Formats: sequence, C-alpha cells, structure tokens
Amino acid sequence: MYNTWWPGDGDPMYILNQADNTTRTNYYGCNYVPWFDVNGTHVNETQGALTSAVTNGNTQFAPFNIVITQRAVRTNLIEFAVKIIRDPTDPTVFSNTKLRVALTEKNRCFCYCSRI
Repeated sequence: MYNTWWPGDGDPMYILNQADNTTRTNYYGCNYVPWFDVNGTHVNETQGALTSAVTNGNTQFAPFNIVITQRAVRTNLIEFAVKIIRDPTDPTVFSNTKLRVALTEKNRCFCYCSRI
C-alpha cells in the first residue's frame, strides 16, 4: 500500500516515505483513492470486486513458488529469506521480470475517543 500526497499533502504516511509513495503512485497511474491493482489489473473499488479479484487470482496457475522463512535473531531483529522456485514446465517468457518485496508490520492499536 502506498500513500498519495492528496487529498491532503500533510498525510504522515506519505511524508514518512515520499520518494517511494510518489514513484508507486505515478507508476500505477493512480488518480484517485482508494485504488486497487490485483495481479497487474485495475479492480473496481468495491469490497465485492476486490474480494473476487483476489479469490480468482488465487485459483490461477502461478509459475513461481515463493517460500519465505524467518527467524528472530534478537528481540528487535528478524532475519528472513525469500526463495523463488520457477516451475520448469511453464513456457511463459518474461521480458521484464521484477521482484518487489514489502515488509509490513501489524500493530495492535487501541484508540480512545472522548467528548470534550
């Protein structure tokens, strides 16, 4: 997920990583938010369309098997490895193959609302 500089340029998630956010927004041609691309195809911004695209994508043949392993090195350090295994029977020719890896962190956040 990448954050745009609009509708408000003060978005802290955009400011945190302006270069990557701008590059990805321009790369995908995103001109409104939310914007979803699944398996290289733009998807309508409804929950049903997104769920359907992901479900359909998960049933398609994939020429690669991606195996990710991890281990905790220390309390604040995790080591991980990515192994990509190509299906030798797949005849697909890739002219411009790229691997993009993104690390996300799941935090538990407790938000409190109050009236003043």
